[in-house]
Amino acid sequence: MRSRLARWPFRLAAAAGVASLVVVAPSAAAADVLFHVKDPALADVAGLARDIDNELWWAVQPGLEATTVFGLDETGATAARLTYLAPAPNAAAVAWSSGALYIGDLADSGLERSSVQVFGIPAADAAGDKEVPYSVWELAYPDGPHDAGALLVSPTGRLIVVTAGEGAGFYGAPGELESDQPNILERLGDAPAGVTDGLCLSDRLIAVRTDTAVLTVDADAYTVMGEEPLDSPGQGLALSADQTALVVSGRGAGAAVSLVPVPTGLPSPPPSAPAETAAGARPADLSRSGTAIMMGAAAFLALCSGLLAFLRR
Repeated sequence: MRSRLARWPFRLAAAAGVASLVVVAPSAAAADVLFHVKDPALADVAGLARDIDNELWWAVQPGLEATTVFGLDETGATAARLTYLAPAPNAAAVAWSSGALYIGDLADSGLERSSVQVFGIPAADAAGDKEVPYSVWELAYPDGPHDAGALLVSPTGRLIVVTAGEGAGFYGAPGELESDQPNILERLGDAPAGVTDGLCLSDRLIAVRTDTAVLTVDADAYTVMGEEPLDSPGQGLALSADQTALVVSGRGAGAAVSLVPVPTGLPSPPPSAPAETAAGARPADLSRSGTAIMMGAAAFLALCSGLLAFLRR
């Protein structure tokens, strides 16, 4: 059965907010903690996504037989739990788009699966604990098994898987997905190593994170455009509540969720050491030596001029 994912909700206000992500970088410092996860059942945040309709952050963790997605409010408390009765022991990512959640059963550290599963569940008017129906799609890699940690939904509604291991890359799903047969992914471009989560900021810019940094990536050339180092490790990355910054999650129970700016540039390279000459002297040393020689020559000429003047008397 063929289905098309709902398009990203680009209402006027939301579109303006997304545009400001690139143009107006927030002044908040890295590791500005917004809250700590309060639900003891959420022992580790493997993926994070902002729901601008319900004003929640959705979080997933791996290893639950009946998979639950946790909706966190701005205090870190669980305001909603959506459970779908399907095993997804390798759930590593969650993405939100147009009132629906997409959970990626992507992790494969042993490189044993040449395809992965994505589950789609409704998230409209989410509150309290609910059991919800689900759809499932199989996504097949064109080049063999990969370990992956990030699932994105593009502004056109296309699912994108970001692999994390050797030869990491962005892989796009077909625009229309079949539920009764594998959907072949297309490799779109190289990805930074070790990506654990990500999202599309616009049709031209992607944000991803690793254990050590948040990066922005050009959505056409798939080149890194900006980098923001992180103070502590973690996996989740999502949009901030006001859609002008990003949030990252830490590791373990009670993980911190912190505000970080959207990276707008690459770190400056460390200053290189001055080039050595064949004799081992640096240019500055030669400059000083040359100055000393010139001063000595000037003194000698002055002495000679004085001596000649004395002899002519």
